[in-house]
Amino acid sequence: MGRLPWTIRWLLTGVLCALLCGACAWRAGSISPAEGLVAFDPDAGAWLTEEEIWEEILAARYVLLGEHHDNPAHHKLQAGIVRGLTARGRRPALAFEMLNADVQEAVREFQEAGRADPEALRAVVEWDQGGWPAWPLYEPVFAAGLDARLPIVAAQVPSAMRKRLTAEGLQALPAGPVREAATRPLPEGPQAELEEEIREGHCNRLPLDLIPRMVEIQRIWDAWMADVIREAATPDGVVLIVGRGHARRERAIPWALAQLEPGALTLAIAFVEASPDDTSPGGWQRWADEERHQLSSYDIVYVTRPIDRGDPCDRIPLIDAAEES
Repeated sequence: MGRLPWTIRWLLTGVLCALLCGACAWRAGSISPAEGLVAFDPDAGAWLTEEEIWEEILAARYVLLGEHHDNPAHHKLQAGIVRGLTARGRRPALAFEMLNADVQEAVREFQEAGRADPEALRAVVEWDQGGWPAWPLYEPVFAAGLDARLPIVAAQVPSAMRKRLTAEGLQALPAGPVREAATRPLPEGPQAELEEEIREGHCNRLPLDLIPRMVEIQRIWDAWMADVIREAATPDGVVLIVGRGHARRERAIPWALAQLEPGALTLAIAFVEASPDDTSPGGWQRWADEERHQLSSYDIVYVTRPIDRGDPCDRIPLIDAAEES
């Protein structure tokens, strides 16, 4: 299906970096915020070097960096990967889920004018009106792309189409490769897991009859973004900044890319928060074994400290099906 082998790489940062390599210091252009940090391959039972990880990144046409949107560490790691690629002579497109297609022309004009100030781009893309976390969290990633003059790509569905999809579902989507990829049946397991993830992500407060529509929309967004980055790829490919759920290989953007461009090599990298009670190497290994089913959705996993968000369910209202229909 045009992706790397299903062997999982666990790249442990945060707490574990102190165990493996002593003092940690961010190094611009490095894949890791820790000098000498290595990655663990649980299948082989071996540690991998940073050089070996870079071999995988450099081999991929599509590199997906799946984040927790509000975790600053994830954006610093993403910026490090982008700078690492450009330091190695690569010039991929840099795409963002957070930018919808409505701003693409303005971004193109901004870059063609030779402008590279992240704060000026913030106004161009109307970031503060977009509902995403605060700009300073994402600024390091945009700065990494702008400094290298990488093409900035708006990967999200345009606003008018998003409204139509919410109201009409698949009927709003014209015939073509996006619709074909979005409607091709998923395997039974990934389909059920997507439904459960949406249910749990809304704290089990969604009316059951809304879940199929939300699954449909999620799959359309994945297919849409897959098609956008396919069209936007430079000879050095694309790096996509995206929510972690969209980077899952068995059902999300990598799966859609395999339908749209069979044989293209996609690398799914996830940034995962964890803080096990036992932070010894054995404790981390037990945590990894327990979480293996979830983490196996990705090729490389960074593990960072969690941030305090409180209870997200306190911010999600109970949705009335009658009001939604």
